[in-house]
Amino acid sequence: MKSRILFVDDSRQVLDGVQRMLREKAGDWSITCCDDPCEAWDLVQAAPFDAVVLDVKMPRISGLELLRRMKAEVSIRDVPVVMLTGLGDRDLKRKALQLGATDLLNKPAEAEDLIARIESVLRIKFYEDQLKEHNLRLEREVRERTADLFRSRLDVVWRLGKVAEHRDNETGNHVIRVGCMARAVAERLGMDRQFTETLFVASPLHDIGKVGIPDAILLKNGPLSPGERHVMMQHCWIGERILKENAQTEIIFDRIAGNPERTGAKRKNPLLEMAARSPWPTTSGGTEQVIPEGWQATAFP
Repeated sequence: MKSRILFVDDSRQVLDGVQRMLREKAGDWSITCCDDPCEAWDLVQAAPFDAVVLDVKMPRISGLELLRRMKAEVSIRDVPVVMLTGLGDRDLKRKALQLGATDLLNKPAEAEDLIARIESVLRIKFYEDQLKEHNLRLEREVRERTADLFRSRLDVVWRLGKVAEHRDNETGNHVIRVGCMARAVAERLGMDRQFTETLFVASPLHDIGKVGIPDAILLKNGPLSPGERHVMMQHCWIGERILKENAQTEIIFDRIAGNPERTGAKRKNPLLEMAARSPWPTTSGGTEQVIPEGWQATAFP
């Protein structure tokens, strides 16, 4: 595809001269000339140009003002701009560079110089576009991988939550209902999205501690005795211990990765921390749980 270049100068004579100078590049460049800076502003917003060449001194809208507007517009701020000026004012040139001009060229410009400068900015634009596309592709891949990891984690969490259901067939799809209802309640209460989504994923694990409750109590038909009820209530504490204890796989991975200083270090996991929250009070605000009387550990001595 041809590179699209816009030339803006209030002198029609200068624009005609530019077209003659660049005739040899007609096969590579599609050149648009405009002698009205207001019209030029409309053009750069409407059409995707690869480079813009601006005269500095123009009526109504100066080249510097047009440059400032372009750099303030997100959709066109990356279009390279070459400023053409016959003025020898160093402050003016410095201001053009500060406003974001890619290059400066004195008028009248020689054909070789003009072609070389335009080829240079087009080359820079090409590499910038390539880099931008590469970054967009990487961001897309990261989002896809992140979504895959989230789905995988969600799948594992739901399956772990179903462990308790398989021991207690009376609950049916209890963990699924709890997850959906917990999210709905959190949204209604105005909780932020991160909290709501973490709650949704963590809530199916609320009954994971039932794996430590004896079948004689968990599957008992009829009401539980006070002692049995105490034992049943401990599934919260058992679940908390399961979810809070450091996974041995972390220690193994740290050793494989050669990070002995991190081996066994407790890592924060908002999902597990939320899932592990116990209804039992703590002693002096600490982490040790107050175990009700009548509790006799089964799975965790």
